[in-house]
Amino acid sequence: MMKPIERLALMSGSSHRRILNTATEELKEPMCLLVGQYYHDIVRVFSTYSYQSAERRDTEVWYGNQAAVERIRKQEKVWQEYESYVGGFHSHILGRENNSINPSEANNLSDNDIDFILGEMRALKKKKWLEIVLKIQELKRLPRAHSIGETTRTRHRKINSAVYDEPKHGYLSTFSAYLIYLADGKPKIKPLTLRDEIIEIVRRGYKE
Repeated sequence: MMKPIERLALMSGSSHRRILNTATEELKEPMCLLVGQYYHDIVRVFSTYSYQSAERRDTEVWYGNQAAVERIRKQEKVWQEYESYVGGFHSHILGRENNSINPSEANNLSDNDIDFILGEMRALKKKKWLEIVLKIQELKRLPRAHSIGETTRTRHRKINSAVYDEPKHGYLSTFSAYLIYLADGKPKIKPLTLRDEIIEIVRRGYKE
C-alpha cells in the first residue's frame, strides 16, 4: 500500500494568479488540471490547464464536453519526463442564485467532488491526486472604497486573497489543498499546507 508523505503543496506565482484570474473573470466554477511534479514530501504546481466550467447539481458534477476533455488528457504523453498532471482545481462560488453550497463547507470537498476526482484518477491512471479548492465570493457596492490591487496572506494551511478591481467592488477568496489517495481500496483525504512558492521562498528562505 502506498504511503503518501506529502505535507506541502507549492503553487508557482503564475499558476496561483491564473486560477484566481480565471475564477474572478467567469464566476462559473472553472475547472482545470494542475501540471507539476512530486518532490520528496512536496507537490509543486508549475502551471494549469483550464478547459471549461463545471456542470453541477445537488447530486453530481460532470463535464459539458467530454470530447474536449479527452483531448486535453492526451497532452500529458508529449511532456517532459518531470512534468505530469498532479491533480485538479475547482471553485465553489458563494452568493449565486440556486447555489446549494453551504458557505461553512465551501473550503471542503463534497461527496460529489470526491466521486468526480476518483473518476479522474481512474481516467488518468493516477494513484494520488492533489485537488485545490477555491472558495470565492464577489463583493458588490462596498460601503467604503479600497485601493485597487491584490492582497495575499497565508493562514493555517490556506491562502487567502482579496482582489479589488474597482474601489467598491472586489472578490474574497480562499485556496485549500487536499491529497486524495486510496488505502485498502477506499479513498482517503489528507489536507495539505498550501503556499504560493514565491511568497514561501521570500518569507521563509525555503531550501530544497
